[in-house]
Amino acid sequence: MQNETRFHHAQMVSPSAGFTARVMARLEERERARARQRAMIGAGLLVAAGIASFALVALWVAAWINALLASPSAILVTVQTISPLLGGLAEALWIAAAAILRAVNSVQMLAYALIVLALTAIWARVVTGPSKFALTLSVGGQRK
Repeated sequence: MQNETRFHHAQMVSPSAGFTARVMARLEERERARARQRAMIGAGLLVAAGIASFALVALWVAAWINALLASPSAILVTVQTISPLLGGLAEALWIAAAAILRAVNSVQMLAYALIVLALTAIWARVVTGPSKFALTLSVGGQRK
């Protein structure tokens, strides 16, 4: 009988109203804070890498400018050395283009042009993502 009395007096412990919602809200806030922290660290590393890259390029350009200013004749020698190479490259490209044009008939050239157009369109689609004007339907069947 005494056990029955103890059993009737024992109360069930339950969490207060809204406890689960408060715990879930805290967990979500913690995850958002962690995501913000990771984003800030990533952005900081990206900015630091950009500044370091810019500094390296600026130092390299400054070193070249300093070397050219110290020896102005180096500019003339460089231009005289490169100009025959550029002329030869232009001539080689012209000869190659003429050979290709003689070997390919107009139908083949049209097919190549269409292939290039298709590849350019595919590349543009991949780079820009889905079109803004694509028809998308919501659950209710209305346009977004």
